[in-house]
Amino acid sequence: MTTLTDKETQMLVAFIAAGVDVNGADTAEELKQDNMTWMSATDLCDALGWNKQEVGGVMSSLDTKGLIEDSQESSRGARDTDWTATSAGIDIGYPLYLETLQLVPGI
Repeated sequence: MTTLTDKETQMLVAFIAAGVDVNGADTAEELKQDNMTWMSATDLCDALGWNKQEVGGVMSSLDTKGLIEDSQESSRGARDTDWTATSAGIDIGYPLYLETLQLVPGI
């Protein structure tokens, strides 16, 4: 089992939330079939309120754990490349994403 720090968890959930926001996936399998979890370092700074150094460090850690991967491009034309959650990242991150929804009143 992969152990995640609080910051790794927050970032992985941000990837999952981005994908669900785009394709409306109701399950991890649906998200893996249409993986729209694209996020750049700039996107992550904006979404999480962290600086570039924090984002870079956590991205490196999640990459080493095989939970995110660099697409080597930006299909959106952004200056920095897009990263996506891997299948393993979605398997771990989707249940964590669902847990965050339960913490929000009215959802």
